Amino acid sequence: MVNILASVGATLTATTAADFATTFPREMADLIDPTADLCQDFYQYACGSVIGAKNTDIVKALIATKKPKVAEFYNACMDVATTTPRGPPPHSRLYGHLHRHSIEAILGIAAKLSSKGVDVIVQPYVMANQGDVTTNALYAFQADLPLDQSFFEDAAKWATIEASYREYISSLLTLAGQSATDAKAVEDVIITFQKKFANVLLTKVELMEAEVTKYNPLTYADAAKKYPLTVGLQLQAHGFNVCKGCSADKVVLYDLEFFDRAQVLLKANPMATLKTLVEFMLLHVNSPQLSADFVMANRKLFEKKIKGVITQPSRERESMTTFYDYFLAKANYQPVDKTMWGTIPHTVNAYERYTPRENKIVFPATVLQAPIFNAKFDAAQNFGAV
Repeated sequence: MVNILASVGATLTATTAADFATTFPREMADLIDPTADLCQDFYQYACGSVIGAKNTDIVKALIATKKPKVAEFYNACMDVATTTPRGPPPHSRLYGHLHRHSIEAILGIAAKLSSKGVDVIVQPYVMANQGDVTTNALYAFQADLPLDQSFFEDAAKWATIEASYREYISSLLTLAGQSATDAKAVEDVIITFQKKFANVLLTKVELMEAEVTKYNPLTYADAAKKYPLTVGLQLQAHGFNVCKGCSADKVVLYDLEFFDRAQVLLKANPMATLKTLVEFMLLHVNSPQLSADFVMANRKLFEKKIKGVITQPSRERESMTTFYDYFLAKANYQPVDKTMWGTIPHTVNAYERYTPRENKIVFPATVLQAPIFNAKFDAAQNFGAV
């Protein structure tokens, strides 16, 4: 049965390619990637010969202009000879502070790491205020787990990934300098905590419902008093004054139940567990940007095992990605910048959905160009593509 379907698929691909070339406009037929199997990846088949290469060429042209910031960032990423011997991330100097003898001190370090993109328990974020969409507000959300939440909650799904995830944990800690024996010994510590944390997190459905129905602005002082180990430490780590009566500014929380449960979980775990967790999360988040060994460990789990990706993208392609660094103290309570996108400019994505919080619709220039959009196309073709 499989062979028959494969044969039919191959025949259909070849036949359809020929039909497209003769019955569709030239500008459409030229987009087809005849090497792709339309039964497996119709998008790649329909327009794969143009989109990827065209956008890459545009970005390469920008890099070739050697504008200071773009060129320096790209060249730093391409400089493998410099990044390889560095090992752990520069802010791993915070490791030295993890020997402190209190849960508050260890979680305080975790809070500081959030400014580097390492969110262990809570993720701070600035975005349009639900109560006033013209002004930004500071929000506190639950942090993400390294794996999708369902892996930790579904025993059958966990069984498919457990061995690979354990190998990933040990690999990162060993590359960071721990002995193989010590790294192996803390696998259970990290996994046990993360399974408990998965039960603390809101589900995807609960998150959507909370965003629509729940809005809990608290003054910095009230938030720090009610949730000292989570929100309170985050506020202090980012330089906000949490003393009573010192500030009328507020932080917005969606669902208070998560923060209630997180407080209980953190108090119930020993310092050694929290220290190990922070160490691992620091390495995990930074592993895609570290030396080749860290990158390969990350890719082996997340790209090869989970996504099934076989071919590693070129260093040049990876170096064209970018990141956004949100400075919370500067952005909080500032007017909403409606020119800020939720994606990088060269991403081909129909991002034009309406965003109620910001009262905004976005049509990226990358989408509004050939082959997806063209002023010469029939209106139906443009609407259908976009």
